[in-house]
Amino acid sequence: IIEEEVDLAGTQVASPLLIPDRAVVIGVTGLVLEAITGAASWRLGVSDDDQRYGHSIGVAQGSTVIGVSSTPTAYYGATPILVSASGGSFASGRVRLALTYCALTVPGA
Repeated sequence: IIEEEVDLAGTQVASPLLIPDRAVVIGVTGLVLEAITGAASWRLGVSDDDQRYGHSIGVAQGSTVIGVSSTPTAYYGATPILVSASGGSFASGRVRLALTYCALTVPGA
């Protein structure tokens, strides 16, 4: 599990939290640390599906999302987690995201 905090501004923010190359993602979770303003709700995902891990997520401090992959999803390249505004643009807010994944390793010689 790796975690990052993300400050929100604009319509979409690419988190510094990256899914590692060749990782299998179990899910992504989030916690609103500072209330989100400017957007009615938000989505959590990746570039090819900006709501893969959640949509219509609350904006109040303490709101949470538990985005479980419907089946474990493999990523073949470092992939940023995206936080996207719904019903407006982010004026402010902060979330903490956690990525739960498995990384395979090559056996030793």
